[in-house]
Formats: sequence, structure tokens, C-alpha cells
Amino acid sequence: MHSSASAGSPLLIDQGRIGTRFYVVFVSLSLSLAFELFDFFIVGFLVSAIAPAWQLSFGQSAALLLTASVGAMVGAAAGGVLADRFGRKRILLIGASLYPIAAAAIGLVADGDWVSFALLRFFVGLAYGFGGVAQFALIVELTPTRLRTVLTSASMVPIGIGFVLAPLSMTLLFEPLGWRGLAFLCLAPLLFVPAFWLLIPESPSWLSSKGRTRDAVRAAASLFSLSPDHFTAPAPAVAPTDGEAKPLRLLDFPRQFAFCLLSFGFHSAAVAGILLWGPLVVAMLLGLSPQKAAGYFVLVSVSGLAGRFLFTYLSQRLGRLTTGQIAGYSAAVLIAIAALFPQSELFGIKLFVICLILAALFFDGAFANLQPHPAEIFPVTVAGRGVAVSHVASGLGKVCGPMVLAVLAGTSNVVKPAATAAATTPGFLIMAGFFAIGAAAFTFLGTETHKKPVVV
Repeated sequence: MHSSASAGSPLLIDQGRIGTRFYVVFVSLSLSLAFELFDFFIVGFLVSAIAPAWQLSFGQSAALLLTASVGAMVGAAAGGVLADRFGRKRILLIGASLYPIAAAAIGLVADGDWVSFALLRFFVGLAYGFGGVAQFALIVELTPTRLRTVLTSASMVPIGIGFVLAPLSMTLLFEPLGWRGLAFLCLAPLLFVPAFWLLIPESPSWLSSKGRTRDAVRAAASLFSLSPDHFTAPAPAVAPTDGEAKPLRLLDFPRQFAFCLLSFGFHSAAVAGILLWGPLVVAMLLGLSPQKAAGYFVLVSVSGLAGRFLFTYLSQRLGRLTTGQIAGYSAAVLIAIAALFPQSELFGIKLFVICLILAALFFDGAFANLQPHPAEIFPVTVAGRGVAVSHVASGLGKVCGPMVLAVLAGTSNVVKPAATAAATTPGFLIMAGFFAIGAAAFTFLGTETHKKPVVV
């Protein structure tokens, strides 16, 4: 049904010598992820500050946390279809231009206007999901097979930097800038848009899958700063039929489809539940101000960043499947301990906090292995939609995960310490179960792609 990778455009990528131009493109695509995730997750810290001040209920607070995830699902679904039809680059440029503007506009919302806040967060997610699908597909499709596992995993490390920047900004800049000033910082990713437009070529793999062989060769040549004559052109691809352009074609790959739903859905549900409610939970359990609670999450984020380096290494040594299982099952055990002993102490520190910091090494580090994977397991002709499935599943998880604690605490209850403490143990035990299910997807549904070329 599909041509082999050896007969298609991945040969173009594999013929190139890694040079300066490739690394500039790769670093630009990767480093921008740090600021994208800062924009996406800063809301958890903003809500920890405005929820008490605006007297928001758990339901209203959850709406502020979750609307971006709903928007990301819609944006990813649309972006995946359009990226497969019109190419990766233009979809990336549209999304990368719009989401920072929507994120910064939150700083203009009037005090108490949580509805406008939630609507803007929806547009943040919409634009992020729209462009993110194309971005992850490009990262995989522009990387030579021999280095793809390690480099695409390494490209997820800057996301960990974004997780560090969010609590660090809250800790250091909340007092001088206020929550509105922190929102305005979300304009920073706009700086990457000109670099994307000028430097990044269209995916040679996508061009080849559309039968545009000459364009594919020129794109590969520009990526590696080589003459087009350097490359042996791939055999012309068979032009896609109308049926191949339909999203339902994803169902031709049920194992991969199910894997994306379960691994991304449940893992993201647990991570979102922990990271979005975590600052508030720590503040309430320890009786700290939002600014001081964010200080603990600097340590959580640093642990997660270290985990991304660790799992970049492990994915290259052990492959995608073994690495995914180690990350998911380990996170499940640590979060279960945190849930069962939230008030216990070790060396004078709450065991809940210790386990949270250690668990981040695994649950955040896991994304270095997990995030690039959908673009590897689906053929290029549907890879955009395959990545979209993972984004939609992730978005569903990011809605369902945080809602667990909100429902357990009572969505109509005002945020307060007693309600938060009562919901912590059952809520975080459920998060541990979610991590275990995500890991089980690697065990029973995973497809090993390490050192294997993508399929056109």
C-alpha cells in the first residue's frame, strides 16, 4: 500500500551532510518550543494568583486552566488535515504568529472577567495546536534517519526549559510585573517567526509524497547547503487519491491510532492534572503564597528538564518502547506514594513535594521520547493527521486530568485549603493510574522506530 522508505524522499535527507544550516534550522524549531510551552503553562501560575483574588470557584478556575486544551484539540485536528494537504511550513507560520498574540492579550482582561480570560486561552490553544502539528512533523521529517531518534528526542529538551521559565518567572517577576506583566511576556515567541519564514524549507518527505520531486530535491539541498546535483532524486511518488486525503485513512493504521490515543491521552491527563493544579495544591498544603509555592515548582521543572536529557540518552540506547515503559511506570509509582502520604515528611520536607520533584524526572522526561513518536509511526502522507491524533488525545487528557481534582473538590466550592487537601489523595492516585495506562500502551501497542526510516 505504501512505498518503502528507501525508495522515497527520506533518501534525500539521508544523503545530506549535517552542517551549519541544518543545525540553525533544527535549533530554531526546537528552541521555540521552550517559549511555546511557557505560553501554554504559565496559566497554572496565573490562576494560583487570581483565583483567590477574584473569588473563583473550582469550576471557574478549571475553565481557565482547560480552555486552552480544548482549543488545542480543535486547532490540531484542523492543522493536521491542512498540513497533509498544503504542507508543513505554511501551517507552522500561521500558528506561530497567532498564539503569542492571544496569550499576551490576557494581560488586558479586566479584573474578575474570567469569561474573557477563558476565551483568550481557547484561542491560545487553537493557534498552538494548529501550528504545533506541523512543527513536530517538520522536526522528524527534516532529520536524517541515522540521527533521528537522538536529535528529535533532544529537540524536546527546550520544552523542559519552558516548564522552568514559567515558575521561575512567577517567582522572580510576579512582584515587579504582576500577573498582567507575566502575560505580556508571552509575546516573546513572535521573534521566531521571521527565522521560520527565512530559514526552514518545506519538508522534502512531504513534497516527495505529493510527487513534487524537483521541489523535494531543492528543499533538501537548501537544508544542507548543498547543490541539488549532490542528491539522487527519489522515484516519483504516486499522486495521492481523493480517498488518501480523508482523515478516515488514519483508520488504516489501528495499532498506531490506538497507541496515540492511549499513550498521549492518559500521560497528558496526569501531567496536566499535576502541573496545572500542583501550584495551588502545594500552596494550600504548605500554607504558602502563590509566589513561594512557585519556587518549589522551579525544582519540579528543573527535575523535568534533567529528565529530558536522561530520556534523550535512553531512547538512543534502548529504543522508544523500553524508554517509554521506564518513564511511565516509574512516574506512576512516585505519584502514588505522594498521594498516599501527602502530609508525611522526610528530612523535614513534605514527602508529597519530594515525590513530585522525583516524578517530574520521569513524567516530564518521558516527552523527549514520546513527543516525536507519532510522526515516526505513521507514513508521511498521513503523518500530519497522525500527529494531530496525538495532539487531540493530549488535549482530551489535559481537560480530563485537571477536571478530576475539580470534581473531587466540588466544582461549585470556592478554592480553599480544606477542599484542596481532601481532593489531593484520591485525585493524585487517579493521576498515578493514568501514568500506568500510558506506559501500558508502549508495552502492548508500541511500534519500535529506532534507526528505521520514516515511510512515504
